[in-house]
Amino acid sequence: MSLHASADRDPGVGFQPRPAARIADRYELVRELGRGGHGEVWEARDTLAGEIVAVKLLRAGAAADPARARREISTLRLLRLPGVVRLFDEGTEEGCPFLVMERVAGLPFPGADRPVPWSAIASTTVAVLETLARIHAAAIVHRDLKPDNVLVGADGRPTILDFGLSSGRSSDEDVMPAGYIEGTFPYLAPEQLRGEAASPETDLYALGVLLYEALAGRLPHRAGSLQELMVARLTERPEPLARIIPGVPEEVSALVERLLAIEPEDRPRGAAEALGSLGGQKAAQGTALPRLGGEGPVRALVEAAQTNQFLYLAGEPGTGRTRALAEAAEALSREGRVVLRAPPSPWPYESLTPVIGPLPREGALCVVASWVDERLRSLLREGVVLAVDDVEELDRWSREAIERARGTGAILVTGRGHWRDFEALPLRPLCEADLRPLFAGPERLFHLQTDAARVLDARTGGVAARVVNELEAWTRAGLARWDGAVFVIDRDALDRLEAMPPAPSPPSADKPPAIPPHLEELVASIELGLPEYPPLEVAIAMGKPPWAAEALVAEVRGLGVGPHQRGEHPFEMHLGLAPRLPTARVRAIHRALAARRARGTEGRLLRLLRGAEGGSIDECLEITFEAEASGRRSAEEGRLGHAVTAIREGLLFVRQSPFAEEPRAVAREHSLLSSWTEIALSEGTPAALDRILYELCRTRPRSFDVAHLEALVRAALALAAGADRAFAMADAVAPFAEVRLEAWRQRLRIASARRGPDSPERLAAVLREVEAWAASSGEHAARVVLDAGLARKAYQDGHFEDAARLHLRVAAAEPFLAARIAALDHAASARMETFRFDEAAAYATEARALAQRCRHAHLEARAEWLLRAVGYRACRVERPDRELIDAVERLGVPDLEGLVCMNEAAIAFRGGDRDLARALAERADRIWTGMGKRWASLLARCLAIACGRRVGEGEGLDLAAQVAACPVPGLGIQMLGMLALVFQDVRDHYRGALAELCEGVPPAYGSMRMEVLSVDEARAAIEGDQASTGGASR
Repeated sequence: MSLHASADRDPGVGFQPRPAARIADRYELVRELGRGGHGEVWEARDTLAGEIVAVKLLRAGAAADPARARREISTLRLLRLPGVVRLFDEGTEEGCPFLVMERVAGLPFPGADRPVPWSAIASTTVAVLETLARIHAAAIVHRDLKPDNVLVGADGRPTILDFGLSSGRSSDEDVMPAGYIEGTFPYLAPEQLRGEAASPETDLYALGVLLYEALAGRLPHRAGSLQELMVARLTERPEPLARIIPGVPEEVSALVERLLAIEPEDRPRGAAEALGSLGGQKAAQGTALPRLGGEGPVRALVEAAQTNQFLYLAGEPGTGRTRALAEAAEALSREGRVVLRAPPSPWPYESLTPVIGPLPREGALCVVASWVDERLRSLLREGVVLAVDDVEELDRWSREAIERARGTGAILVTGRGHWRDFEALPLRPLCEADLRPLFAGPERLFHLQTDAARVLDARTGGVAARVVNELEAWTRAGLARWDGAVFVIDRDALDRLEAMPPAPSPPSADKPPAIPPHLEELVASIELGLPEYPPLEVAIAMGKPPWAAEALVAEVRGLGVGPHQRGEHPFEMHLGLAPRLPTARVRAIHRALAARRARGTEGRLLRLLRGAEGGSIDECLEITFEAEASGRRSAEEGRLGHAVTAIREGLLFVRQSPFAEEPRAVAREHSLLSSWTEIALSEGTPAALDRILYELCRTRPRSFDVAHLEALVRAALALAAGADRAFAMADAVAPFAEVRLEAWRQRLRIASARRGPDSPERLAAVLREVEAWAASSGEHAARVVLDAGLARKAYQDGHFEDAARLHLRVAAAEPFLAARIAALDHAASARMETFRFDEAAAYATEARALAQRCRHAHLEARAEWLLRAVGYRACRVERPDRELIDAVERLGVPDLEGLVCMNEAAIAFRGGDRDLARALAERADRIWTGMGKRWASLLARCLAIACGRRVGEGEGLDLAAQVAACPVPGLGIQMLGMLALVFQDVRDHYRGALAELCEGVPPAYGSMRMEVLSVDEARAAIEGDQASTGGASR
């Protein structure tokens, strides 16, 4: 069973691309976008997702052999990084390998007609360098950067495409035949022309060519032929941009000159160093962030000046001390105070000359010192405010004069806290609470503000300058958007940020520390191990004895290049050494790191994939075992998105391997599909089920096992859609030999049996069959399914105590956290129906905490609804929760949206806001009518009528006749009561019917609220006693 043909199959045979042709029965080709030596690219419509994508069809021949296809696919999967084209899908169509990528809208670099001024491409260039830094940190070199492979959008944001030539540093298996050069000639680096190994500096050279061409309008070397261009590139330095382009910034000209150095060692050592070389020529983002961490430091400086005091504000560079001093000076100037600044200088008293004026030209040093002291004190006594930023950088004589002037007037000083023993007001790093206001929500259910602040804090150590730099990098990469007040970011962007290194720190032209040769491989290996593996474990994985590993790691840390902790430099380990290792060595290091961890451990799958050599079926099988173990572990922790990602990686690997058709590989593929099916069924959303259904439908060759799984998923989709045929479809699925899958089949049968007019009898029959299966199998999972089914039946029959007890037993036994949370929610709902509100709230609170922990918005929303419903019934809430209504609408789960709208409508009804109550009840009615939930929609309609919804003549009696047939007494009582609030004829004709429905209600429960009314309130309404209905009658 394999998606692909064998590795020896000739790609590109059979399939003829044309408009309207379909690939994988999903992607409908629209028009050709371009073609090259390795294939052609088409715009296509994704008929499943409804989106426009780009499909690359790899051409038959040497350049598009299966090895190349697998390399491009795996590289794109690996580089799920901002600024890199995203891969959505891959496969073969009639022997032709294809890739499905995002459709990038943009023009070739620089995104406009050449030449362009630096100001037009500054932000784009910074974004390209940041993207290259991320690519190189993954030990990948692109090797074919050219304008067509760097598309620039209308907003200036670049996307790097076409990783068909990408690889790690060449080793024996990567060596090309003599005289063979891969790449695009005008953008090749000298070492590529010499047939040498590519390195990160190779990509930087190509970027230098791109920049030179963009700014000058021509290539760096003038030549009349390719031969002349090759000779010039190997022997001549191009003319500096500063000489031929008036006004080009000096830093930019110098950087391009370094990028175009003939020898790689003369270029910047990595993209991060190139960014530092730009210094102040980085493009301003126009993002005026609010002061982070509060106004305390500014207020302290202003108050010190107002009382003519000395204040020393201390903090490390980037903590915001300069901005605090500037804002304090501005505030004091608005009050009419004169603020004078003392700048850094190495010369005696020169730092104070802008304050006190020209120094005397005659006299001994002691005489001048006395004159400076008197002049400075005089100014301070007159009310002048002395502002000194970075006091440690002042000349020694000026600093001593300021010390002597303390106590004379207002002196505001900032520095690192190392000035004498003066007591300083410390500026501490920002914390997550300080960073949270930077982000838009929604916070409710989605926790975007909290999680964005957590990620930002972890990546910057809370240092204000790094925070600004990081946020600007997110904006350039398209991960966040500044809307003028806050940054807007989504969950997908936060997940992607977890896997990428932080942005290089702002600006520094300093070169990274030199790494001694004996430590280079260790430092490169530590880079490869980030973030999961601490340096000591990496050293041991490399085969060093523990004591030697400890000594070497200490030596590395002594160089100042250890991985950052909070408050330290966040980019120090990305020195660009990893891509310089031979490919075989990089793979060996990843395999050694994987061997250090148990199967299913976080990050182990990535190590195995990056260390794979592809020549062993045992290696292939181990990756599939790891993918499944990692996926199931993530699912058990409630991280269903991570679970699907892991299993899909394993599935793609086995399908791409040369062993795809061997029986053991086929068995592993089926096992992965089975686990993915389980996870999709656990999530239960149509989107999750559609994803696995697509994978099952495209699997070739078709087999009974695949068709069996497909039938199960289609039944689940019918159930999710509320279709009447759901039970017939679930019942028609043949039993599974695997207990886990059979358990899901039985769950679907139970859930679908609860629907329809004959549901009680049908559910009882299904449960008898499930009980027999559980007894015969003796499996724990079977007993859990039975308990869950019995709990549902007990709830349906009104035996809420039994339902709660069974649901709690299920919650304790469920392996998947999502299923455990759902069982707790069900237990809370059952307890609520018995009016044991404190217990119900306790279970719902526990469910909410677990859902928050795994960021399961759907289950958290259900727990929130339960807490609000309990609060309403216990008379503990008074106002509708509009924030919850809006948040649940964003989830796109109709039934849950209906429940929330109905509960908040009841709260508004009690509070006298009839308009809001009617609007929310009508919304719930529309949702439930569309889902075929008859009694729920009727309950909502009755509440809407009670709140003033217009009705036709005789509609009240018609509705009452329907209500009288309701099989759930509590719902019937409430609906008749609400109709009685409006219609006299309902009060006249249905008094007896209501009394009959109320007979089974214990008197102690008569005053307890249900979804809307209590039994006593419904009785009062039918008797016409409006006063006794309390708030419900208003």
